[in-house]
Amino acid sequence: MRKGAVAREGYKKTELGWIPEDWEVRRLGESCELLKDGTHSSHIDVEPSQGLPLLSAKDINNGKIFFSQESRHISEVDFKQIHKSYFLSDGDILLTIVASIGRVAVVENYERNYTIQRSIAVIRLRKQFYNYFYFYFFQCLYFQKELIQRSNASAQAGVYLGELSKIKIPLPPLPEQKKIAEILSTWDEAIEKLNSYIEAKKKLKKALMQRLLTGKQRFKEFVVKDGYKKTELGWIPEDWEVKRLGESINIQYGKSQSTLKPGVYPIVGTSGICGYGNQYLYDGESLVIGRKGTIDNPFFITNKFWVIDTAFYVDKFYFCLPYFIFYASRVINWKSYSEASGVPSLNRETIKSIKIPLPPLPEQKKIAEILSKADEEIDLLNQELEKLKTQKKGLMQKLLTGAWRVKL
Repeated sequence: MRKGAVAREGYKKTELGWIPEDWEVRRLGESCELLKDGTHSSHIDVEPSQGLPLLSAKDINNGKIFFSQESRHISEVDFKQIHKSYFLSDGDILLTIVASIGRVAVVENYERNYTIQRSIAVIRLRKQFYNYFYFYFFQCLYFQKELIQRSNASAQAGVYLGELSKIKIPLPPLPEQKKIAEILSTWDEAIEKLNSYIEAKKKLKKALMQRLLTGKQRFKEFVVKDGYKKTELGWIPEDWEVKRLGESINIQYGKSQSTLKPGVYPIVGTSGICGYGNQYLYDGESLVIGRKGTIDNPFFITNKFWVIDTAFYVDKFYFCLPYFIFYASRVINWKSYSEASGVPSLNRETIKSIKIPLPPLPEQKKIAEILSKADEEIDLLNQELEKLKTQKKGLMQKLLTGAWRVKL
């Protein structure tokens, strides 16, 4: 909130800081017609086709409610038992209060077709309060901090309903609540549209990779032999080869991080940079392949770095271009080569035995350039998406505290 703000005309000082004169401070519980959590009972899971979803905190994300075959499902008998005295309704706010605390969504088009576990609270507001104003307020930094401070210290942190009800909220008059929510919703719409556009671009790139890396789509200037030949990988162009990765790349084990001291060179693990050390293992272009844990997301790095022992790295490329191999590695189903164990893992000999279709070098270069341009375009769109999200956060901070007023 606006702690330490200097008094100015039209504002009053409250326990939350300076807010507009015509705003009030209310506890969340005072605004609610219904405030309760989902079922605490044990329920027998049933097949999705035979029951109704029983949603948990993981099913609420990015302001939306998600349903999937992985969601728990319970029988209609259990559903009716849970809802003997109440039902969810359109406009109810769902707030996660156990484990992944602070995720929020609004119930829409509810047809008594799902219910919630105790990790989710349902908040139904009185008529003089606008649910989408609260929806946005629940996402702001102040409210999220309040949830964390009020959570109980345990392996699976949670917020009790009594503590949730005590959180104080600065409230403008109803017309201003609606106007603030309307403004913030325009940012959400822009973010959602751009996000959908990025996902569409990713799908197009994935389809393009599949066609280019298998020879189903070619560039006329590289077709020196007409036709295709049948191989153990299926049909590939006549002038392509099938090679084992071990023939094309030199795979090295990552090293222990324990001997490194803090420094300037990146320490790379299976998910990217995980620290910095005072020395480097390799200086050049390299493909990093997960050895333990995250094995299905190879990535490419350049310049000085140190790869830790949960990953392999490639320091030499034979008869192939580094970035072509990088893209070829992205379409390999690494999980199908994983050793059977609790933690997904790969060994070097298995990776070396994997076969890939390999075009001549000029065609490799062209394929890598095309796919690299697609990646650059997606990266630029992601940067725009982050800008929009940052703008929305700043706008929320100003509008939801009354620092900026809206014209009605």
